[in-house]
Amino acid sequence: MRSLYRVIKSGQTVLGEGRVPAYQMTGPETAQAEEISGEPGNAAREAADGAVPRYALISEEKRKILEHARNQAEQSAARILEDAYAQRDKIVNTALTEAERLKQQAEEHGYEDGINRAEADISDGLKKIGRSVEQAGRQLEEYSEEIKARITEMALIIAEKILQREVGAGAEGLADLVEQAVMSERDKNEITVHLSDDSIALVEELERRLEPLRDRNGGYVRIRPEQQQPGYVQIETEEGIVDASVFVQLENLKRQLAELLK
Repeated sequence: MRSLYRVIKSGQTVLGEGRVPAYQMTGPETAQAEEISGEPGNAAREAADGAVPRYALISEEKRKILEHARNQAEQSAARILEDAYAQRDKIVNTALTEAERLKQQAEEHGYEDGINRAEADISDGLKKIGRSVEQAGRQLEEYSEEIKARITEMALIIAEKILQREVGAGAEGLADLVEQAVMSERDKNEITVHLSDDSIALVEELERRLEPLRDRNGGYVRIRPEQQQPGYVQIETEEGIVDASVFVQLENLKRQLAELLK
């Protein structure tokens, strides 16, 4: 893959001493998505000035979204495990305390039936512990799936807003994305830019920006407006097609999130 855009070609219990120390909950952790901002500009001009091209900023924003989603998933899973372990430890300690009390009572009164009752209670307590641990495991799996779904939904909403902002930024904003995509293929002899015909200003802006590329390498660079949805951009060369469309970037992000949250 040459760049982000290429999608084509491309038992026993010991009483007392067996007590489990109660699980301590860790302090709450917070994670907030970083606020992303930026104004559109000329990618070539930004590169010449030493600034980060806007197209690179989009990739950085997508990386931050993925990193935030992974952190939230890890924190949420940790909190669920803390709850499950704390519940387990509470049940274990309660069962051992009751068993110890019953055994002491039986020894004090010398009742054989008291001893038997204590043994039975211990057995029941262990069974309850086993059921509770199994239940906690099932709940953890259910919560994990729910958390994954929620985080994915949240991250996609953020990503979609970012990309829609680029579409709505006008000719200047989209021209930055298209220009960067074309520059990634500048070593090709023939380059055809397919884009939506909904913006004449975008076509004119790209004609102005790509003229130096024509003069520099003597190659063939053509812009072809087509009846497509806003944000549609494909770069065709003799080696194939690079899809730089905004909605394709969103689909790529969806797949990356799906892989991250497996």
